[in-house]
Amino acid sequence: MVPAPLAAERQSRYALVFGWSYKMRFAIALIFLFLFVPSTPAPSRIVFVLDSPFDTYGDLCFEDEKARLDNFAIALQQNPDWIGYVVVYAGNKSCPGEAWYRANRTKNWVVKRGVEANRIILRDAGYLEDVTTMLQPWPRH
Repeated sequence: MVPAPLAAERQSRYALVFGWSYKMRFAIALIFLFLFVPSTPAPSRIVFVLDSPFDTYGDLCFEDEKARLDNFAIALQQNPDWIGYVVVYAGNKSCPGEAWYRANRTKNWVVKRGVEANRIILRDAGYLEDVTTMLQPWPRH
């Protein structure tokens, strides 16, 4: 059995930690995390989450689309062993062949930026409510 003065001292130490609110304990845990866990250096290449598209956009003017395509071309240039998929959905009010026109325009722009034409795969994905273009770099198998 612990003598009364030591038991009271032990209880006061535990009360100091366990009596804090959850927010206080969380804040202290974050402080320790940032102080003692080493940070990792930023990757030198662009890192992709392969489950989600690199970029998706709707009906844009070509000037705005070119900025997105430039980013896509840079990503493919930084990963020379990857291929780029261009998936285009025509909208309900699209003209016949508009999806292929947009896909080819995209491919031509990316090729103009220095990516080999055989690394760009075009897909006409059918129809959605609005015109939609998805860009996705993907590793070759």
